Amino acid sequence: MYVLSLTAPGIVVAQVPGEPVQDLLLEDVVESTETEFDFDTYTEYLEILQTDPLNLNTATITELQELRLLSDQQISALIQYRRRFGDLLTPYELQAVPFFNLETIAQLMPFTTVDADRERTFRWRNVWRYNRQQLFLRYQRILEPQLGYTLPDTVDRQRYLGRPERLYMRYQFRYSRNVSAGFTLEKDPGEPFLDTIQRGPDFASFHAYVQDIGKLKALAIGDYAINFGQGLVVWSGFGFNKSPYPLQVKRNSFTVRPYTSVNEALYFRGGAATYAIAPKINATAFVSRKAVDGNVDDVDTLDNEVLGFTSLQITGYHRTPNELADKDAIQEWVTGGELKYEGEFVDIGLTLAHTRLDADLTPTQRPYSQFRFNGDALTNIGLHYTGLYRNILLFGETAHSLGSGWATLNGITFNLDHKTAFSAVFRHYDKDYQSLYSNAFGESTTVENETGIYLGLSTELSRKLRLSGFVDLYRHPWLRFRSDAPSHGVEYLGQLTYNLGWGSEVYFRARHEVKWQNRSQNETAMDYLVPTARSELRLHLAKDVNRQLSIRSRLVYSLFNDGEDLREEGYMLYQDVRYDFSKLPLSLSTRFALFDTESFNTRIYAYEQDVLYSFSIPAYNGEGARWYVLLNWEPTDFVEAWVRVAQFRFPYAETIGSGLNQIEGNRQTEIKAQLRFRW
Repeated sequence: MYVLSLTAPGIVVAQVPGEPVQDLLLEDVVESTETEFDFDTYTEYLEILQTDPLNLNTATITELQELRLLSDQQISALIQYRRRFGDLLTPYELQAVPFFNLETIAQLMPFTTVDADRERTFRWRNVWRYNRQQLFLRYQRILEPQLGYTLPDTVDRQRYLGRPERLYMRYQFRYSRNVSAGFTLEKDPGEPFLDTIQRGPDFASFHAYVQDIGKLKALAIGDYAINFGQGLVVWSGFGFNKSPYPLQVKRNSFTVRPYTSVNEALYFRGGAATYAIAPKINATAFVSRKAVDGNVDDVDTLDNEVLGFTSLQITGYHRTPNELADKDAIQEWVTGGELKYEGEFVDIGLTLAHTRLDADLTPTQRPYSQFRFNGDALTNIGLHYTGLYRNILLFGETAHSLGSGWATLNGITFNLDHKTAFSAVFRHYDKDYQSLYSNAFGESTTVENETGIYLGLSTELSRKLRLSGFVDLYRHPWLRFRSDAPSHGVEYLGQLTYNLGWGSEVYFRARHEVKWQNRSQNETAMDYLVPTARSELRLHLAKDVNRQLSIRSRLVYSLFNDGEDLREEGYMLYQDVRYDFSKLPLSLSTRFALFDTESFNTRIYAYEQDVLYSFSIPAYNGEGARWYVLLNWEPTDFVEAWVRVAQFRFPYAETIGSGLNQIEGNRQTEIKAQLRFRW
């Protein structure tokens, strides 16, 4: 049957029919935001639960929410069932719990248990007896020479100063879900390494973390992530956005988590703790100090002190002389906390975050950005809530950046019956609301200048047929990048899924978005807005041929119209095959894809299988073909290996890419190899 992989071959959810929900959500996130995201922490949490399952009879609401496999209504129903009937005797007893079905139960089984014997009282001496340790080593590079590595090595020429390999090393010491410690090292392609410019890896991260030890709910030293409410004040982890799964709109996460990813901007460094100061009342405090990248434009010539900069750089790349000049140019302090009441069905939290920089941020003045943060200090406060009554969930957050604007988000999800779920989310973000670490639900990548309402619905039309989708209407009261006037838009998505039988599923998805933007080929003296439209049709089939062989097939058609005379089309067709060898500890995943898109406007994203803790969702753009092969070999419990080769081929192209990444020729080949040692 089809192996439902969440994020990589090493993390398996369950052998249930259909397309992985998380894979689809990841595609949606990348397609709508095109920004970097941190998914490692969630993947790691699921892997921990594979060896130390969560006991459904004792799990807290927060622990169940962190699974991200259950809705709040399902969690409420489970808790009420436990209270009324006592402990579950078998996971299949979940069929008697409202809103649970066999598919949900199958997804839970790899990560949960009902066996009381697996519960282990925390004792420090057990940390040294029963700990698990692992070490990752990863090598990655593009084989074809890129322009940035071949330019002459002159002082005034911008070129890549290092070699083209991406190197990654990660060590972790872990005991159950209570204790974690480790470090992560990474060098990006083009960054210098072990030379006079850079004596070690460009990025180094360390963490020590404990949780659920008496009244100490969490303690993080080193690098960590903070998540408050719905993300209006602080949310440094991963959060889903608009999708056809209406019960995924609410943000759920542990408040304090260790940071193990390689995003070099969206994390905190210092210390954070959550402590139960009274029954159902938790207090969180954190302090962070780290050097951040900034585009410096004002320097004191006497002592070389940075006085001002125009923007914060979040790419994490330090490959060229200019990028190295921006590295660690600014010192950032962030302090804050949360006071939270956590009832069984009601949560209320008050949050605060204060950011101070050692130089003034003075963004380049443009009409659309004149209300964004400038200066050296910013304070945000927020109030968030969650209320659950039977099958109705209310949630929201309101935040204020002192001296400027407000932001609010409020939502509701409920089950009309065991077959139908509905959600609605309203958000209003002032044009002058300012926050450096916000990450909330919406159309834009930043929490500002937006008002909108999202309506989502999912219903089972029959035992095998399910309909889901959403409509999102939004407007931007002020100017935006590529919109030189107030603008608005609307997005529709509908998906019809048919279960062909155990291990087989087919779905059809239609997506259409209209947003007002500057005309792309405007030749008049002033820009004017036109209703640009993007549409996508997708047909997808997942089939389990037998226990070893599974296939996926997908056909996608995309269409772009600039509102006047420009019309562009694109398509993509791929075939995936996965084979698990029955007599060897080996699995093989492969894809072959053909695509033809007229421009970047009709690009198509598709999730690809990758090595553990690495993610690949490339844009299929242009005319060509793509293939990849991924091998996962686990000869013993001590060692596991992955090898991946992927290639784009553009038969009619003379070059690929642009700028310093340009390749002479029509092929781009990437290799990736990873080893994991466990003991």
